[in-house]
Amino acid sequence: MKKTALFLGITCSTSIAHADAPAIITDIAPVQSLAAMVSGDLGVPSRLMTQAGSTHDLALKPSQAREIAKADLIIWVGPDLSPGLERSFDALAPDVVRLTLSETDGTIRLNYRDADDFGLDHHDDEHADEHGHKEDHDEEHDHADEHKDEHEHDEEHDHADEHKDEHADEHGHDDEHDHAHDGVDPHLWLDPANAAVWVDAIAKALSDLDPENATTYMANAESAKSEIVSLQTTIEAQLNELEGAPLLVAHDAYQYFEAAFDLEVLGSVSDSDAKASGPARLAELKELVEEQKPACIILDPSTDTDLVAAVADSSVPTIAVDPAGTDLPEGSGQYAALMGGMAQALVDCAKP
Repeated sequence: MKKTALFLGITCSTSIAHADAPAIITDIAPVQSLAAMVSGDLGVPSRLMTQAGSTHDLALKPSQAREIAKADLIIWVGPDLSPGLERSFDALAPDVVRLTLSETDGTIRLNYRDADDFGLDHHDDEHADEHGHKEDHDEEHDHADEHKDEHEHDEEHDHADEHKDEHADEHGHDDEHDHAHDGVDPHLWLDPANAAVWVDAIAKALSDLDPENATTYMANAESAKSEIVSLQTTIEAQLNELEGAPLLVAHDAYQYFEAAFDLEVLGSVSDSDAKASGPARLAELKELVEEQKPACIILDPSTDTDLVAAVADSSVPTIAVDPAGTDLPEGSGQYAALMGGMAQALVDCAKP
């Protein structure tokens, strides 16, 4: 297989934390980046996941456990992404303020998808009606255009709340326990709309802890949202080249990116929680790949390349992407580097 690895570099400015600024702990690099955008020169958020790998089974070091105990604010995606962290937080820092981003009002949430949720008829009209990704995509994400024209905070949240309700109806969030998985797909940061909602929540949490600097946090959040809207516009332009090009993912970690930018994904070798497909499903995927020939296969650090080789031959190009961007330099620019770099890497991989 032709393999294109994603290596990105960004320039990060260092800042000295204000003596009285809250000590912030984050779970993954994109969350750390969003927190850094809000804290600005007042603080330097730290993060727990410092090496590429699965975010689903993050193990803490003793030094990290001590850091958690001393924190003023914990910002994390939530237990659906890293279930073990919740127990650690409860034990090590029961009184520390905890911002669970996946539970923040306005957050767009999509159900877990099993590998079997993809099929040979994945993109026919019936499937699109059932899951709402095609017909409702423009309506779901038109708030980005409203953002660009008006930058009105209240309108953003009104739209996000409507979006959340639509997904609850379309994807059965009220009946999640009837699904093969409980809870939501936890890779929520890959939709820029969620990042815009989260910077507001981070600014609110920091303002409550540090009211003296509340004006700065709120202003930083507004600036961050403008940057996120600009980022989304740039990525949309990048991915226009992929219109109609089918993709295959090794790990179903990209559902939010797929929905936000209307990508066509044929199937996934493993589920959102990295559970591998069985022989029957792999055989079905192999048939699908032979029939529809994906333009690119997206790999990540947890990919079992043997499983990928079982469904696609070496003629299909691959791109190696870490959806958590762990290896990118820390700083407020990391989120844009992750999202924009992923988009460009997909375009480069899928070029004929």
